[in-house]
Amino acid sequence: TYGYSDSVFDEFKDGGGPGVDYDGNDTVDAPSSSYSVGLQYVQPLGSVGELVASVDYSFRDEFYTNPNNLEANVVGDYDLVNARIGIESSEGAWAVFLWGKNLADADDVNDQSVSFLGVQRASYIQPRSYGLTFKYNFGSL
Repeated sequence: TYGYSDSVFDEFKDGGGPGVDYDGNDTVDAPSSSYSVGLQYVQPLGSVGELVASVDYSFRDEFYTNPNNLEANVVGDYDLVNARIGIESSEGAWAVFLWGKNLADADDVNDQSVSFLGVQRASYIQPRSYGLTFKYNFGSL
């Protein structure tokens, strides 16, 4: 997938209070480009089901979190890599997957702003994580 945005406010009078116009400023949460790619491999395992392996990569360009477009409200570009591998049963009754998120262990900011009291705040991408998921579909009995 690929997304492109050239999104600005045509008119935003008094957006920052009386006499403070944001006309022409970039809109909030609108990176100029973002893209992702994913690959999946499926291998039949006879009567057991299928081995399923996938990996995905995504990128998001920098964007503003406030229509004032101040540097304090810019989230820089970042990318993520996730993957999973597991087995799905033939009839879809169960599945088990080992997965990993943020495999490159990116520590980028994914949201930041300045509070009305002038305090800088930010949240970060969740660190690298791994897990095991078991799924059972009770409706397939």
